[in-house]
Amino acid sequence: MDFRSVFIFIVAMVSHGYGQQFELLSPQQSGVTFVNRLQESPKENIITYEYFYNGGGVAAGDFNNDGKTDL
Repeated sequence: MDFRSVFIFIVAMVSHGYGQQFELLSPQQSGVTFVNRLQESPKENIITYEYFYNGGGVAAGDFNNDGKTDL
């Protein structure tokens, strides 16, 4: 899928009222308390390491089939 197709898809979703898909939950509601805090320094920053702010990513799904969402 090229950039133009993605753009058209997003515009179509927003125009049909599909703008907000997620709801922000507090750590008490979600049970997730992890925070990835990045401390920039002269050695570790966006200039010396271009992927500094990319993060590790998170996947959510029922991976072990117990009926609960796993991260």
